[in-house]
Amino acid sequence: SDSSVLSAGQVQVEDVPELGTSQEFREVSINGMLSATSRLDGEDVQFSGEAIGSALRADDEHVWVNVKQDRAMIGVLMTNDQAAEITRFGSYRTTGDTVHIEGVYHLACEEHAGELEVHAAHVAIDSVGDDRESHASTKLTFIAVSLVALGIALFALRWVLQGRPRWRRFV
Repeated sequence: SDSSVLSAGQVQVEDVPELGTSQEFREVSINGMLSATSRLDGEDVQFSGEAIGSALRADDEHVWVNVKQDRAMIGVLMTNDQAAEITRFGSYRTTGDTVHIEGVYHLACEEHAGELEVHAAHVAIDSVGDDRESHASTKLTFIAVSLVALGIALFALRWVLQGRPRWRRFV
């Protein structure tokens, strides 16, 4: 079967590089984290992706931010101050800021009901998001106006050819 075609909720399994003894943050993809075994649990990781949705309150000092990379996403717990650096979150109409995260990966965080997540130590903005261009809305508007005009023209043609519609009484 073709491994590039995935259904909703599936992620492609990637090999995660073997971990050494260095205390540096390891560059890992979100797909790599989602498919990692326990050998990555508790390790320092770094990755970049688009901040999407909105910051969700975790407690008085922390929020959750979903970070998307390619077609995969992961929840990142960060402080309110770290999240304040994010100016745009991705949605249908906007591209979110690209954030660079350094933090601790948790396969099943005991502190947060066994969630797969990253606790951010450092958050940096790589690039600021922007509005998405929407070409479809112009085309859809043209099609809608054309269909309304066609409907009016057909109604007028019927009126001219058959005369004014007569309403029948049902008795």
